[in-house]
Amino acid sequence: MAGLMCRGGGALRPLVVDGLAQTPQYDAALVEALAAEGCNVRLWAAERPEEAGAFGRLGGRLYEPKWLRRINRVFRSGAPRRVARGVAYFFDLQSIPGLAQHHDVVHVQWLCLIPVTKREVRLLARVRNGLKPVVYTAHNPLPHEGASKAVIDTMSELYAVADAVLVHSRVLRDQVLELFALDPSKVHVVPMGPMHVQSDSTRPREEKTLRTDAPLLLQFGVIRPYKGVEVLLRAMPIVRSRFPQARLLVVGRPLGGVARELVGLSKDLGLQDCCTFRFEFVPDVELEALMDQAAIAVFPYLHASQSAAVLSAMARSCPVVATAVGGIPEVIRDGVDGYLVPPGDPQALAERLIHALQDPAREHIGRAGRERLLRDFSWSAAARKTAEVYRTVIARMQRRLG
Repeated sequence: MAGLMCRGGGALRPLVVDGLAQTPQYDAALVEALAAEGCNVRLWAAERPEEAGAFGRLGGRLYEPKWLRRINRVFRSGAPRRVARGVAYFFDLQSIPGLAQHHDVVHVQWLCLIPVTKREVRLLARVRNGLKPVVYTAHNPLPHEGASKAVIDTMSELYAVADAVLVHSRVLRDQVLELFALDPSKVHVVPMGPMHVQSDSTRPREEKTLRTDAPLLLQFGVIRPYKGVEVLLRAMPIVRSRFPQARLLVVGRPLGGVARELVGLSKDLGLQDCCTFRFEFVPDVELEALMDQAAIAVFPYLHASQSAAVLSAMARSCPVVATAVGGIPEVIRDGVDGYLVPPGDPQALAERLIHALQDPAREHIGRAGRERLLRDFSWSAAARKTAEVYRTVIARMQRRLG
């Protein structure tokens, strides 16, 4: 495919920024899709050693920040590594304005220092002062765990600096416009595609491999309070009253003290014999196998903007039960290609899980979810929409310069 053109006749050159690799699977999928659309794209990020893999296929499209790369070689895990990565990131940020001069647009995915400093926003202002447009993806309008007035003020400055803001759903666009005084023409809806579908992703689920006598319920992804795992645990005794052999597997890297709290609640509810926690990053191939074994993937979020985990499960034809929050109802049509339930209600969640487990059309609904995802939420479509935003902000800046 011919490269998307910018002024000067060359291929469009975006710099995608996610220094601390908050969403490595998302970053890699977006960069690959942009490259397939003809962009000469690079990613500025340093993957965590224990989660290495997503960036391996990017080759020369990956630019690893100098100090973060060195820290990853010295510290493999633990609290010292987290502190060292934060400090390294702080210093590596200084390279962004210079790197921007070799690209046509800077596309920021995550800014990790916003709760404590405006440094990142000021650096992006320098990028714009250097006559390079800035695009920001608002994966969440505000941090999941809430935001102080100082954080909201910093976010307001960020949205003002950005030439365009990308969001993953219509409801998220409405939230951004409600929270911040933005020109609606700056905010663009670009749905994300699925992650965790790298190996054998076209193979259909085989119903005969699923155990109907001891159904496995799977919840996966980074574990944070808003993910609602506590609600799922409280729903399990009700589910077990109808399906005594039902099992629950919770997989993902926990943040803060959430792991200890969930283990304690599991014991209090008497779930030790049916509930298993794997508080760790799980490689793609293994996670795909777990999705293929699960009767249902469960996402009981208390709130969310959108969910890469939901999309990933749907991409594997795994039936999904999820809460009707954020942009999830824009992906799942209840009873058609998944199951929806209100958030924060263990009884309602349990009843929906029981219904899904009893539903003879469950596997058909799982396959319908995959078909909808591949038809309406592909990475190629996301890349085309993203590149169109790039062209728009570049042209707008060029017009201002005359």
